[in-house]
Amino acid sequence: TEGDAVKGSGPRKREGSVLKLRDSTAVGVGFSNAGTASLALGRLMRGRGKSTNTVPADDPIFWFMPAHGSHNEDDTETHMVGSESATSSAAREQHTILGPFNAHQMSAAHRAGYVDEETLAHQAAKTNGEAPNSLDEKLWVPLRKYLSIIKQSVVFDGNNSEDWADTQLPAFPGPSYVDWDFNLFEVPTSKLDRITLEMFMDLGIVDEFELETPTLKRFLHRVDMAMSLHNNSYHNRYHSFDVAQSCFVIATNMNLQNLVGSLEVLALIVAALCHDLEHPGTNNAYAVNAMTDLAIRYNDASPLESHHIAVAWTILRSSGCELFDPLELDQIKTVRKLMIASILATDMTLHFSLKNELDGVVLRNTLGEETDEPKALESDLDRTVLLKVVLHVADISNPCKPWDVGKIWSDRVIDEFFKQGDLEKRLGLPITPNMDRDTTKQAELSVNFVDFIVGPFFMALTSLLPKVHKCCELMRDNRAEWCRRIEADIQSRETLNEEQKIEEITKWKRRELAFNDVVEPLIEQAKGKMGKGRRRSTLHVLAQMTDKTKHKAEDALGGMSDDE
Repeated sequence: TEGDAVKGSGPRKREGSVLKLRDSTAVGVGFSNAGTASLALGRLMRGRGKSTNTVPADDPIFWFMPAHGSHNEDDTETHMVGSESATSSAAREQHTILGPFNAHQMSAAHRAGYVDEETLAHQAAKTNGEAPNSLDEKLWVPLRKYLSIIKQSVVFDGNNSEDWADTQLPAFPGPSYVDWDFNLFEVPTSKLDRITLEMFMDLGIVDEFELETPTLKRFLHRVDMAMSLHNNSYHNRYHSFDVAQSCFVIATNMNLQNLVGSLEVLALIVAALCHDLEHPGTNNAYAVNAMTDLAIRYNDASPLESHHIAVAWTILRSSGCELFDPLELDQIKTVRKLMIASILATDMTLHFSLKNELDGVVLRNTLGEETDEPKALESDLDRTVLLKVVLHVADISNPCKPWDVGKIWSDRVIDEFFKQGDLEKRLGLPITPNMDRDTTKQAELSVNFVDFIVGPFFMALTSLLPKVHKCCELMRDNRAEWCRRIEADIQSRETLNEEQKIEEITKWKRRELAFNDVVEPLIEQAKGKMGKGRRRSTLHVLAQMTDKTKHKAEDALGGMSDDE
C-alpha cells in the first residue's frame, strides 16, 4: 500500500536504500525475503516507466483472483496466490479480484512467484477501468494459458534506452525466450540484444548489482561484433545467444538459482555470451597442427578458449563497456575467476575430467539426503564446478533442443566441420576426426555425440536439477530420429547385401535399446522426484542397472570400432 517500503538486499545492499511502492494493489501477498520483494515489485511497478498500475489503453490487461485466506493489517504473515486446484472455488466464492495489470506487471509478478501458473486470471483486450463482474468459469482460467500472450506483450522500461530504435520485444510465434523450447531462429539478429537485455533484467542482476543499462547495451554490441568477425556457419552471434539463453533457462526455470548465488549467476551469463568470442571457425586441433598465432601465443594450451577470455576482458575494460564497474573489487575478482574457469572448461579435451568433477559434486550433494527443493551448495568448489558444467552443457545442448532447432544447429556445425576438413586437406595437415566430408555421416556422428558426450552430462545433472529431465526427453526423441535416418541410409547402400544391412541395423538398434534402458528410468525418477521426497543420485541409479541392461551396453560397445 502507499508509503510501504521494502529494504534492499544482496551483496551490494546500501544502508538506508529503500524501494517505494506507490498505488500498489499488492495486498496479502508474501515473498520469501525482502530482497526478492524489492527486485520483483520494483519491476512490477515500473511498467512502462510509470510508478502506478495505470494501464495504457492499447495494452492487453489482466485481472486475477488471489487465494482464499485471511489477512489483517496487524498481521505480518502474508499469503502467496494459490493454484486453481486448491483455490478456484474458494476464490470465486470470496469474489476477490485484483487488477488491472498490464503484461509487464503480470510478467514480473509471475517470475517473482507473486502469482503462479494456476492462479485464476482473466484477460481483456483493452481496459475500461472496471473489473469483470462475472465469475463464469469460462472467463477465469489458469494464468498459464495467458503466459505466451504476456511474454509477447512485455516491453522494457524506456529509461536509458535512447539508442533502441524499437523497445518492443519481438513477437514469438512459438515458445518465448524464457522457455527451453524457444526457437531463436525465428528471431532476427537485430532483436537478439533486446532479448538478452531482458534476460539480464529477469535474473535480477541488473537491479541487484546496479548495472548500467547503456553500458550493458554497448557491451552486447561489442560481443555481437566479435561473434560476427569470421562469418562462421556455427560459431556466430546466434550460437553466443543460444548458449546464454540456455544458461538463462537452466538458471530460472530449472532452478540453478537455488543452488548458486546471484554473483555466480552474473558470471555465468556473461561467460556464456563471451565463451566463443572471435572464434575462427576451426578448433584447437587445427590451431595446434597448423601452429596458428593463437597456438603460438598460448603454447598450445586451450588456445581458442584462452583467446575468448582475453577478448572478453579486453571488451569489459574498454571505454563505455565497463559492465562490472558498479561491483566491489573483490566481486570483480570473483567474477573474473569464475568466467576464466567456466570458459576454459568448454575445451572439449577437458570434457571427461569435467564429468568426473560433476560426479563428485552429485555424490557429495544428493546421496542420502531428504529435500523438498534443491538447496544451495555450501562448497565454493562445488558451485564453481556446477557453473563450469552448466556452461559446458549449454554449449553442447543442440541435441537436447526441439528437433526443428537442433537439426539446424547440426547442419551448421557439420558445415563448419567439413570446411575445416577441406582446409586441412589443402594444407596437408592431419584431418581432425569427424571433419572429413568423404567419410563422416551426420546421423551416425549425432548419435555418437549423444551417447558419449551429451547424454552422460545431462543425465548426471538431473540429480542436482531434476527439471533438466525435459532436456533428456528431447535428447531421447532426437536420438530416435537420427537412428531412423541411419537405418534409412543403411537400407539405401548398394554396397551392402541384405544380410549385411540387417547386421548393421541390428547393431544400431542394440545401442538404442541400451541407451533407452539407461535414460528412461532417469527421466521418470527426475519427474517423480521434483519437489518431493528423497532424490537419489544418477550415479546410484546407474549402479542399480539390471544385469540385462549392463550386458546390452557391454555388447553394444563391444561391437564398435576404435574410432566409434
